[in-house]
Amino acid sequence: MILKSLDRVLIFNKINRLVNVFISNSTILKNYFALTFLQVLNAAYFIVMLPLVLPVVGADSYGYFVYVTAVLSVAAVVINFGFDMPGIKRAAIDSIDEINLSEYFSIVFAFKFLASLILSGALFVLLNFFSVDKPELYMFCYLGVLSNVLIPIWLFQGRQKLLIVTVVQSISKLVSLLFVYALVNEPEDLVLFALIVNISNLLAGLVLFFYAISIVRCNFRFYFSSFKKVVKEAAPFFGIGAIGIIKYRSMEIFIGVFFGMKEVAIFDLANKIYAIPSMFATSINTAIFPKLAKMHVFDVRKIIVFELLVSIAFLICIVLFGSFAVDFLGAGVLSESYYVLVLMGFNILAFLIVGCYSYFVFLPKGRGDILLKNQLFALFVYVVMLCVFYLFFNNIYMVVVALVLSGLFEIIYCAFKSKEMSKVVGG
Repeated sequence: MILKSLDRVLIFNKINRLVNVFISNSTILKNYFALTFLQVLNAAYFIVMLPLVLPVVGADSYGYFVYVTAVLSVAAVVINFGFDMPGIKRAAIDSIDEINLSEYFSIVFAFKFLASLILSGALFVLLNFFSVDKPELYMFCYLGVLSNVLIPIWLFQGRQKLLIVTVVQSISKLVSLLFVYALVNEPEDLVLFALIVNISNLLAGLVLFFYAISIVRCNFRFYFSSFKKVVKEAAPFFGIGAIGIIKYRSMEIFIGVFFGMKEVAIFDLANKIYAIPSMFATSINTAIFPKLAKMHVFDVRKIIVFELLVSIAFLICIVLFGSFAVDFLGAGVLSESYYVLVLMGFNILAFLIVGCYSYFVFLPKGRGDILLKNQLFALFVYVVMLCVFYLFFNNIYMVVVALVLSGLFEIIYCAFKSKEMSKVVGG
């Protein structure tokens, strides 16, 4: 009887510990699923849009839309300026230094607003003094870039309030889908399609901006000394973001210049399908970072092993189900996207492992310089591989292979630097 009672007590204690673990990590789970759903929503939006738009405007016109979006993504990097990563930490931890959250929010918005004014002037000069095909397409796509001024995604991630972002974005994208379905009926409607897509992003940004103001009780006041400090803190992450955009979005620009707009559409379809599993995978680090940022001890090696298994699982799913997705979404004219998709699947590993080192090794120790050097190294490898492959292979697959190899070198570099840092600490 005594043994049975002890067994029941032990079982009860185990169940109680499991419940406590679940409750203590429920915020992580909620934040993970909200972030993942938001990212998948953004990727799925264009996937759902493709069967509606591609047969109407054609592969070449749609490829040109993707090309313009890639060119303007440079402006988005300048506007965001690397505030997101340090911003998540500031929003998650109530007090880091003398700069409070309201002042940080004000500084970030002021910088983004000024940057958007300068970039708007540059775009005006470009469209009026240079020969550009469909200049109105550039103007309407730029509206989507301006939404980056309004949405402080770092605040919602750090405060773990991504649910409202998910709801607003879902409504916005659903409404725009209905407008596209009703109004985009002819090949000439490409510009109208761009207007609908980007104006919906801008309106959603306005709603989230006013909600963010209510969270931080922002008074839009800051000291110039604080402004300089925040910009200096974000500068390494700006370099990282700029290099990342150059590497990833330059693929679409490179393909458009050297191969054609249909090939851009082929690559884009693969990229958008690939975005679904990669969003699930890469949001793991972003979702758990606010929680672990408050902890002092956690095992990075266990996180890496777990993420290795996750990347293998997603690659298997891509190989098995990617062909069906390409046939269904590509309207039967973009079958080459499957091979691009499989090659891109190998890059999930790089996203996960490099993200793990970034969030849990380098960022907590203030080593943003290592992340910047890593991206510079990866960009160098990518450019060298691209040039070498272009001499021998005349197809778009070599662009993706160069990307995957550069990701492998990123992992090696991060592992080396992490080991180097641990030796310094141990010594």
